[in-house]
Amino acid sequence: ELADSINKRRSHPRFKDIVLDEERIHATTDRATAFAPPPDLIIHAIPVQASRAFLKEIRPFLPKTTPIVSCSKGIEVRRCNG
Repeated sequence: ELADSINKRRSHPRFKDIVLDEERIHATTDRATAFAPPPDLIIHAIPVQASRAFLKEIRPFLPKTTPIVSCSKGIEVRRCNG
């Protein structure tokens, strides 16, 4: 529902000042089609605390030759605590 709204309005309801001008950028919740055709670049921008689990979930769908740029910040606390 949120992905459809973003694609229709070309902006996120919470961040209305940010407008997606580029038609090639779209929101989806379908992991199988998110990377087809393979993108030139993947921007990974979710909180570090969720990164490991998220990347494990989407690993089967990631194109092997597509670079991933991580824009996440923070420290994975459970790894720091031993």
